[in-house]
Amino acid sequence: MAKFYKLPLGCLTLILLVIAVWVAIQFIFIPAAERDVRRNGHTLKDYTDRLFHGR
Repeated sequence: MAKFYKLPLGCLTLILLVIAVWVAIQFIFIPAAERDVRRNGHTLKDYTDRLFHGR
């Protein structure tokens, strides 16, 4: 497993996997979280907006 991270292709694959998971989270979990705004008060999108836009 240690060799995997040393290979450039392994790192690229890992990065692409992380991006794919992030996109899946954006499309699957955030709309579901937005439906629960009234119950929970804050959504994952609120936190990501605050993180990236400084709100």
